Amino acid sequence: MAHSRGPTTYRPTLDGIAKESGVSRATVDRVLNDRGSQVRAQTRQAVLDAVARLSAAAGPGPSQTADPRENSVRIDMVMPVSQDAFFMTLRHEMSRQAASRGDVDLMIHDVAGSSPTEIAGALLNIRSDAQGLGLISMDHPLIRDAIRTLAQRGVKVVTLVSDIQSVPKIGYVGIDNRSAGRLAGYLASTIVGKGQHKVGVIHGLVTFRGQEEREMGFRHFLSEQTDLVIAGAGQTEPDPGHDYAITRDLIAQHPDLSVIYNMSSGNRDVVQALADSGCGDTIAFVGHDLTSYTKQALLSGQMNFVIDQNPRVQVREAYEQLVRADRGLPWNSHPLRLQIICRENIPDDELL
Repeated sequence: MAHSRGPTTYRPTLDGIAKESGVSRATVDRVLNDRGSQVRAQTRQAVLDAVARLSAAAGPGPSQTADPRENSVRIDMVMPVSQDAFFMTLRHEMSRQAASRGDVDLMIHDVAGSSPTEIAGALLNIRSDAQGLGLISMDHPLIRDAIRTLAQRGVKVVTLVSDIQSVPKIGYVGIDNRSAGRLAGYLASTIVGKGQHKVGVIHGLVTFRGQEEREMGFRHFLSEQTDLVIAGAGQTEPDPGHDYAITRDLIAQHPDLSVIYNMSSGNRDVVQALADSGCGDTIAFVGHDLTSYTKQALLSGQMNFVIDQNPRVQVREAYEQLVRADRGLPWNSHPLRLQIICRENIPDDELL
C-alpha cells in the first residue's frame, strides 16, 4: 500500500500498520488487498486510518511544508500514577500514538494520590484550551461534578478502563467488566471441573466501577452455574506487597482453596505468595492483563488464564472518538472484545 507525497512515495509496512491499528498482520493484508469481506467495518476503517497516519508521519515531501499538527485536537489525559505494567503500557501507548497520528496534541496529567479531591482538582486544572479529555478514575460525586464543569466548557469526555455513570460524555472505552467477571467465573469452573471447590478473590478499590462490576459478574456466574464457592475475599491497596499478604492470608485461612481470581493488578505478588506457600502447583490462578510478567507466568504454568483488554486498541479508540467528536464526525463505538490468553495462544506481537 503506497501513499504519495509529491515526487516521493512512502510505503508503510504491514507490521507497522498492524501495530498502529491494533490488529493482526493478516487482517491488514486482507483489508489492503480487498480480501476483507469478513473484516468488520470498524476494523477496516481503523486499518485505513492507520495507513493515512503513518503516511503523514513519514514527513512532508519536497513540495509540502504544512505543519502536520496545524489542525490537531488538544487532548488531555488524566490517569493515576502507577508502576503496574498495564498502566505503564497504557501511558506509553498514549504518547506513542499521539506522536504518530499527527492530529493529537497530547498532555498527560498524572495523579499521584487516589483521593477524589485530588482527582477532581487535576480535572479542573487541565489546559484551559483542551478540546478533549480521556479519564481513568473512580466514580465519585466530586469527580462527576468536575466532569460536568468541563463538559459545560465544551470539552469532549471519554472514560477509559473503568466507566463513570451519569455524566455528560461521548463514550466509554474499555471492556465490559461485568462480562469479564462472568468470564473469569467460567474459566475458574472449567479448571476445577465438577464438584464443590473453593475460590479466593482479590479485588481492587470498589470505588472504581470496573472492579465492582467484575466482582458482581464473577459472583453471579458462580451462584448461577457452578458448585464453586467463594471462600474468602480481600481488597488490594496501593502499598507494595499488599496483594502478597492478602494471598498468604487466604491460603492460611482456607488451605483447601482450588483457585484464586485476582481482578486487580497485583499478579506478581499473587504468584510469589503461591510459590512461597508451596501451593503454586495445587491452586490455579486466573488474572487480568497480558504484560511481560503475566506472559512469563503463563509460560511457566504459574498462571492458568489471563483476561486481556488490549491497551493499544483502547488508546486508538479513545483518540478516534475524541478527534471525531471535536470535528463533528460520526464514530460507531463498540465495547472492546475480551480475549482469553493461555500458554497456548500468547500473541507473537503483544505490546509489553
